[in-house]
This record gives sequence, structure tokens and C-alpha cells, in this order.
Amino acid sequence: MRKSKTTEEIDESKTKKTSAKASGKTTTAKTAAKIAAKKSSRAKKTVEAGPAFETAFEPAFEPAFEPESETGHKTVKEDFSSLKDKFLMYKELIMSKKFFKGISFTSLEETFQQNIPAFLIYTVVLFLLMGITCFGIFFYANKGYEEVMVPNVTGKNLTRALLEMQEKELYPKLQLRYSNLPGEAGQVISQSPKEGTIVKAGRRITLVVSRGVMIDHVGNYIGSNIDMVKNSLDALYGGTDMPLLYIGHPVFRMDSSPAGTILEQNPEEGTPISTPVELQFVVSSGPAKPLAKVPELEGKTIAEVIAEMSKTKLIFDFISHTASESEAAGTVVSQQKFDSEELPEYSHVLLDIALPSMNIALSGDTIVAANISGRTEDEVAGEVSRDESNFTHGIFAAKVEQYPFAVPFKLDAIPQDGGSYTVATFNHIGGDITVPYSVPRGTVLVLSAINAEKGRITVQ
Repeated sequence: MRKSKTTEEIDESKTKKTSAKASGKTTTAKTAAKIAAKKSSRAKKTVEAGPAFETAFEPAFEPAFEPESETGHKTVKEDFSSLKDKFLMYKELIMSKKFFKGISFTSLEETFQQNIPAFLIYTVVLFLLMGITCFGIFFYANKGYEEVMVPNVTGKNLTRALLEMQEKELYPKLQLRYSNLPGEAGQVISQSPKEGTIVKAGRRITLVVSRGVMIDHVGNYIGSNIDMVKNSLDALYGGTDMPLLYIGHPVFRMDSSPAGTILEQNPEEGTPISTPVELQFVVSSGPAKPLAKVPELEGKTIAEVIAEMSKTKLIFDFISHTASESEAAGTVVSQQKFDSEELPEYSHVLLDIALPSMNIALSGDTIVAANISGRTEDEVAGEVSRDESNFTHGIFAAKVEQYPFAVPFKLDAIPQDGGSYTVATFNHIGGDITVPYSVPRGTVLVLSAINAEKGRITVQ
């Protein structure tokens, strides 16, 4: 049974509570005194340590407002003031170096110097472990790839080639390009490395796959210039052994179109290209040509005819026969006749030349005989006696391509004893070319046009 408290006990309890309150007030007073002392000390040290530092933090702790306290509780300004006091206390602690109290840097330095060998050994061992780890990772990454033989996939369909590469654990690297032959689209036309090469599995193999031909049908070339068409085809198929399109020998005819214009073509536009195709063109040689006067060449020597060839815009076709007793050797004995004295430029004129017999040779525009006895002085005027047994005479003949306009030709002679000279120079539109000559035996005759050789013979 609980006993009730006596009056003495109740008085004693009240006395204790009153003492506790008084003690609390005393403690509060002591704390306030300590804070005031710290504020005074802080004010002095702040001036000495650096007022700028404190000033920098001063605004951070100023309250935005200061409410009035009617109930006796602390205001917001008092709370911020207390927080500011704590911050400044920690700042003074750090600035007074008490924060590092107990740490001896001299002791640390002595300890480090005593353990330098151990530190070096530790560092070397660490680097060795790092190197061993790197090598291990490298060899691990490269192990397990077996060697395989590269299969031959050239000429095969791309799908089949990829399957064969997959079987060998090889990875293809594809490149696409146009090819020259129809029907190659989608096929492998080359590979690198080549078939039979031993490589590791996982290696990349370059496969060049055909995209097909760039041109698969004949285009329309009518109205284009033949030289431009030829240049475009050369650029398209340059470096190939078998171009799909090439130009045959064109046929020229007069037309109102500019010279070189393609008038007709065969095959027609749109013809599929499955094999190499020859393009046959009819080309304009230009509008009606101006006229050239036909010179009278009967009785003229070969040298005079060759000189006329270099001046006139006509084409001379030569035939020859051995001179009879009544004919002057080395001269024109007949000339083709026309109804008009003028012909279109580069028309053909036929000339018949009586060539000397074996013991007669030509020198310049004179006939040189080995034996001049039995003739009068007038008959042998301008003639010179020499050994003619080494000379031969004839007509140089060659067939060249047709040109849309006249181009310069020349016939050069290269004797056996060295040196060279020009026999004749003339303009010609191509086709059949004939030039008379009289040169020593063994001489090489070379016909050229625009610095390109068109024919060569050795005179025997």
C-alpha cells in the first residue's frame, strides 16, 4: 500500500526544484559571461588577423527581417547571431593553427627518409604488376584466333562469297565499282588478300563488287562532234583492254553542218550492250567546199610535181610505167582531164608518170644519165654523169584513216649512210595516198601526219 507523502517531503521537493532553477540561472549567467568574453577577444583578434575576412562573411549572417519578440522568445536576429559566433570561433581556431595541433611535419619527414628503400621497392613492384597485367590482357585479347586459308570468291555472287567468308570466320570489307563487262553486277571482281593466303580468323578481307556497267545501251550521238564523242569514250574506258563502245572508221560527206558533226549512226540509240559494239558514223565534212584551179602538169618533172603538191589544195593520185624511148623519163606524161578548170578543194587528180629504167636516176628536177654520149650539148644541159646503179624509183602508197578536214602530211627518207631528209610535204584528207620517189637502195621511207607515223617501207 502506497504511503502518502508527508509535508516535509513535499517541502523538500519544492526546495530542490527552486535550487535547480537558481542553478540554471547561474549557469546561464556564466555562459553569457563567457560569450561576452569571447566576443571581446574576437573583436581584438579580428582587427589583428584580418578584418577583410570577417567583413566578407558579415552579410551572410544578417537576417532579412527582425521581428519583435513580445513573448520573450529569441528573435531571428539572435539565432543568426549565435550561428555567426560559432563560425567565427571555428575561423579563429583555424587561423591560430590549433587545428593542426598534434601533427609533426618534422617527424613525418624523418619517417619518410628512413623508409625510402621500402618506398622505391614498393613503386617498382607496383609498376611490374601493372606491366604484367597489361601483357596478360594483350595476350588474352589475341589468343584463340586460329589460322585459316582465304577462299577464292572472285567471280562468285556476293551472297555466296559472304557465306564462304563466314564459314572461315573472316569478315568482308565491301567496295563497289563499275565494271566493263555486262552481266557482272553483284559479282566479286577482285579480293585482297588473294586466295590461298594464310591469315588469322577474324581478319577483314576486301571484296570489290561490281555495280554493273556504267553504260548498258547505245546512246544518241547524232548532232555531236565526233572528236568529243571519241574523247568521252576514251575517258570512260581508259585503261581497259576491251572497251564496250569504240568508234570504227567514219564515212565523210559534204553537208551544211559544221565539219566533224555526226549525221548518222549505227547501231541505233537504245541498242542494248551485251558485247563490245563498234560505232559506225557518217560525219559531215562541212558545207560545199571552195574551188581550186587545176594546174597543168603534163611534161613536169617529179620534183616540180612534188613542189606543186605543197602549194595546191588538190589531191594527186599517181600511177607509173617505165618510160619508153619517146617519153622523157621522170616526167608526167598524162593528166586526168575535167570539163572545168576548177574543182572543189581536195578533189582527186590522176597523174601518170614515166619512171626511168634501171640505169636512169633522178636528181632534183633533172634527169641524170650514166652515159650521155651520142647526144647534143643542149640535150644534156643540166645533167650530170654519176653512178646510178644504186638508185631505185617508184610510187610510195599507203592507206590511212579519213579526216574531216585536210591535215599536213610529209614523206621522209632515211638513207643507209645516215641522216634524213624530206621527200615531199602536202595536205591530205586521208584515204589512199601515193607519192613518187627516187632514192638510194636501202632507204627507209616514212609517211607521217600530225607527228604520227602512218606508214613505212624499205626501198630495195
